[in-house]
Amino acid sequence: MSMLSFEETRARALDGDPSAAYDVASLYAEGVGVQKDQKQAVFFYNVASEEGHMLARFALATCYAKGQGVQRSLSLAHKWYKECANQGHLEACYNLARTYYKGKQ
Repeated sequence: MSMLSFEETRARALDGDPSAAYDVASLYAEGVGVQKDQKQAVFFYNVASEEGHMLARFALATCYAKGQGVQRSLSLAHKWYKECANQGHLEACYNLARTYYKGKQ
């Protein structure tokens, strides 16, 4: 994360900056400097994902696969793993194959 304060980074994330959104999501997911909040993490991962941020897409897919901060959904996990795999993320390729195996429930 850059040298901006959390609030400055959060403001940039809300303005659509995908890197800032990923940084804020990661802080919420881990509870670093803020209270851990998986729902906020998912919100900001989604902001970054919609702008094409590969790591955010992977994290969002994992949240859906595990039901962290959202209702578990293998079909949404599949969607985001596929987007990420299309960007060349190898672990997403593996997890995408697993969603096919499990039937995208």
